[in-house]
Amino acid sequence: MKICFCTVLIAVLLCSGGFASAAETSMAVQAFGCNLKDGKGQDDFWEAVDQYRETMDGMDGPGLDAINVYALMPFRAAADVDFLWLVASPNLNEMGRGLATYYSSESGQAADAKFAEISDCESGIVLVDEVHAGEESEVNYEDRAPDGVFEMFGCSLLPGKTHQDNQEAVAFWQEKMKKIRSEALDSYSAWLWTPFRTSGRFDFVWLGVNPDIETMMQGATDYLTSEQGQAADQRFASMSRCSSGVWNGYAIFGRNTDRF
Repeated sequence: MKICFCTVLIAVLLCSGGFASAAETSMAVQAFGCNLKDGKGQDDFWEAVDQYRETMDGMDGPGLDAINVYALMPFRAAADVDFLWLVASPNLNEMGRGLATYYSSESGQAADAKFAEISDCESGIVLVDEVHAGEESEVNYEDRAPDGVFEMFGCSLLPGKTHQDNQEAVAFWQEKMKKIRSEALDSYSAWLWTPFRTSGRFDFVWLGVNPDIETMMQGATDYLTSEQGQAADQRFASMSRCSSGVWNGYAIFGRNTDRF
C-alpha cells in the first residue's frame, strides 16, 4: 500500500474530529529509544516488525484507527540507540484509548514480548506541533525500504531562555522559509516536539522530514546559502544549543490513508 509521506504524520490530526467535542492536546507521540540485545540484528528487528504489522492489521478497538507508527534507524552515523520506535496519536486521550486496546489484547502483548526478546528500550511521551508542511511523497507500509530521511535536532535552551523564546524563533523561521525559493525545500516538513510533563535530555526536539537523501542535501544547500536561512539559524543559536543526527525513516503501520 503506497501512501504519501509528508502528510502521513498530520493525518492523525485530520482524522480525529469525530472523537470528542472537548478541547484536546496536539498530537501525542510515544517514543521508544531501543538497543538490540547481544546477538540480535536487523533480521530479528524486521521479524518483530512483521509480527507487529500482522497484529495491528488484525486488531480493532478504540484509539487504533487514528495511529501511525514509524521506525527510525541511524543513517551512517553513531547514535545512542539502534532504532527509534514512534507511535503517533491525534492527542493524549486517543493515545490512552489506543494503549488500553493494545495492551488488553493477547496479540498486542505477544508483539511487545517479541520486541522485548530482541531489544531493550526506554520510552517517553512528547507533544508535537507541525511547523512546516511540505509536498506529498509516497511511503509503503508493507516493505522494508526507507520511506524518508529524518534530521533530528535535540536542543537545550540557553540560560535565561524559555519556550516562549523558542516559539518566537519558530515563527521567525517560518517567515524566512516563505521567502526561500527552493524546489527541494518544497518537499520538506518539520515538527516541534516538547516533553509531556517531564524533563528529558532536551528541552525540545526539531524533526525535519525529507523524501530522500539527495533532496535533503539540496534543500540544506539552498537553505544554508540563503540570507533567510542564515538569519533563521542565528535566531535559534541565540536561544538554544542543539545536536543533530540523520536517520532513515520507515512507515510501519497506519490506517488513515484517505488523505495521504
